[in-house]
Amino acid sequence: MAPRGGIRVTFAKKLPPLTKQIAEVQNEIRKDLTKVTKTHQKSLERVVADWSSTTRPTFKVKPVVVSGRIGINLTVKEVNRSKPIWRWVNTTGTKKHKIPKQPKLLRFRTGYQAKTGARPARFGGPGRATGPVVFARQVTHPGFPPRKFDVAILKDLRPDYNKAVRNGARRGLRQALRSG
Repeated sequence: MAPRGGIRVTFAKKLPPLTKQIAEVQNEIRKDLTKVTKTHQKSLERVVADWSSTTRPTFKVKPVVVSGRIGINLTVKEVNRSKPIWRWVNTTGTKKHKIPKQPKLLRFRTGYQAKTGARPARFGGPGRATGPVVFARQVTHPGFPPRKFDVAILKDLRPDYNKAVRNGARRGLRQALRSG
């Protein structure tokens, strides 16, 4: 006989151990996050796709799913540690500085327009100088603000990360209860 409200509740005969439930949930979240981390890595690689091989960093993005922490681990490997171009462009920017430190004769075009902007961190400019050619013994580089590509990419992918965690947790719990 059904209860008065018409709702029937059934319980599993025996729940699986909590450790098994947690392990199933973590495995499913890890599977879903792996797909999103691949997208994250491709986004970072697109940013540096046209950099020369002498300055292009490599990225490794891995999901981290352990007790108490769900997230990603981003590792950036610079080609030349003495010139961390990615860190300058993405994280710290640069201050005003003299070029070169040991003055010789410089030749360059003026009117440079950056390929990327700092706010928001997106592509858009031509990435070339179109002004007249100038010669100088030394110039002062004005510096530039950091572009913060990683922050912009994370912001774009946040809904995908949240969805992956939610779906993975649901699927993992369902599997644990089914197999229990």
